[in-house]
Amino acid sequence: MFFAEYGAGDTVEVETYQVVLRGPDSGYITAAGIYLGDDSMLWVHGGQVETLTQLSTSSIWTYFDSARRVQPEVTDDISNLLESMISSAYDRLGTPYDNFCRMGEASYDCSGLIGWALRRAGATQIKSGDKQFRETTASGLAHLELLYYNGKKFPVKYVSKSSGDVTTISQLQRGDMIFLVGETQPRISHVMLYLGDMRVIHSTTVTDFYRGTLVAGFRPELQGLYTNAIRITAPEE
Repeated sequence: MFFAEYGAGDTVEVETYQVVLRGPDSGYITAAGIYLGDDSMLWVHGGQVETLTQLSTSSIWTYFDSARRVQPEVTDDISNLLESMISSAYDRLGTPYDNFCRMGEASYDCSGLIGWALRRAGATQIKSGDKQFRETTASGLAHLELLYYNGKKFPVKYVSKSSGDVTTISQLQRGDMIFLVGETQPRISHVMLYLGDMRVIHSTTVTDFYRGTLVAGFRPELQGLYTNAIRITAPEE
């Protein structure tokens, strides 16, 4: 379980850029614990390991951000690929946005984050497993048709048969790559990774104060820019 203990107006200086902390949408976690069941959690508080009972009525619950679950039953290749990609993207939370150095270890743009996460998960665009996932753009990712992982071919398919069909937003699944058009230009200009429950992780320029990787809600204003999504599907036999 993860908590973000920040107020709506709080900010923090990270390296040379200022971050606006927005609770669940910030990507900045200040506390964590292990859920024990029966409304209790094991965590470190004041330098001591403690069991917190009546969690749902405690003060820390106000700052609950998210939870992650180890899934030992996930043994199929498609789930491993998707969860490895998502975990890799999570590992980059808080890294700055940069559309020049966009697929390195220290900064990303939107497609750079997705490409890096696929690369780190072990996916490639060509059959030879020793070739890394190549750098591409959001538009380039939107035309992705096939991935190789664990020696198998994974077809990549569009969620919608036509661009701009917002009715397919309700059909999105965890691990889908969502594409948005620009606010002023009718072309694909942004890509996000869908987490489920109308949440996404992406590298973005939200405001003049925040440029980087964060978890955010798939808000109505973003849905208004939705053009399509692609889905990595089960490997071909």
